[in-house]
Amino acid sequence: MRLLFVLLVILSALSSYAETSLKFKDFSAPQSPPLVVDDPGTPGPNIWEINFSLQSETSSSEKVFRWPLLDMTYGIGKTIQLKYEVPWTFTKDKSSKGLNGFANSQIGIKYNFLNVEDVSLAIYPQQEFSTPNVFLYENSLKASGVVTTLPLLASFQIGSLTLCVNTGENFVSNASASEENGFFSGVGLGGPLTQSWSLMGDLWKEWFSGSGNRSSRFDIGAIHQIDKNTMVYFSGGHSLEVKNSDHSTLFGTVGVKILLF
Repeated sequence: MRLLFVLLVILSALSSYAETSLKFKDFSAPQSPPLVVDDPGTPGPNIWEINFSLQSETSSSEKVFRWPLLDMTYGIGKTIQLKYEVPWTFTKDKSSKGLNGFANSQIGIKYNFLNVEDVSLAIYPQQEFSTPNVFLYENSLKASGVVTTLPLLASFQIGSLTLCVNTGENFVSNASASEENGFFSGVGLGGPLTQSWSLMGDLWKEWFSGSGNRSSRFDIGAIHQIDKNTMVYFSGGHSLEVKNSDHSTLFGTVGVKILLF
């Protein structure tokens, strides 16, 4: 937590030297939500971007629903974005009666440090931690470790299309035996269909360094802009590879994005 605060102070100072021509977030670019891959863009100065999502993960062995999943971001200048995310989670497997409650919270700071012509780069350090026990019904929904994620986000404009590439590493501290460090990478492609509709998709892969487990998935999604302040989005996906598991997983996301100027 203190590391992220120090990083915020440093990035705030650096942002005063950033190019004044930096673009605000492009909502036709591949982004999270509704995808896993995210873009380097930020909301813009003093703009709130608030996402309310319903997410599902279903397999033959487990069902997980996150509703509501609250994802709030705030733009500081043209180059910095602050984030807080927390889901209310329902989970059930074959051996349990089902659990529900707040799962882990996540905070993050995105710094869009480069935006030259058709190339944009950002770093997006994030930290996942146990949500305080306010209205928490089931402690087992919380992971015991603190997960620090250090991703690099890149986007490349190719005509009317945007190609986004993410890569990075997860570091787990104070972890249980089921949690481990890992690497991830993803690529997404998106673009406008009409003035109000955008179509996008991604491929995502994760490797876990301790056990050697790995997983991959693909998603296809869309964003519809209702007005300058409101958008709706949805996506659907499927696991492609789950090493050391016989269970394929279906993924789904639907939600609304609200911009407050």
